[in-house]
Amino acid sequence: MTRILVVDDEPELLDELITTLSLEGWDAEGAPNGREALRRLAEDDSFAVLLSDIQALEPSERIDERLLARALESATSLVAEQNRAQSAVETWD
Repeated sequence: MTRILVVDDEPELLDELITTLSLEGWDAEGAPNGREALRRLAEDDSFAVLLSDIQALEPSERIDERLLARALESATSLVAEQNRAQSAVETWD
């Protein structure tokens, strides 16, 4: 299941986004600020998507190029896996 890290400094909105994504079948977790999001991303590389309110990030917490590169690599891997799965299903049919 695709894991999403949601970042928002408004607790009610953060909870609402996590609940909505979870009800739609996503594995969503939240961080209340950029510092916590960066800590979680550094400790856990299984997040495939980062959904962030840019206002929730302080200038020193902006997503740096290393994290962006890792996120793009993860997203590319996810797309590749989905394409392989789709090809397998089509072959099976």
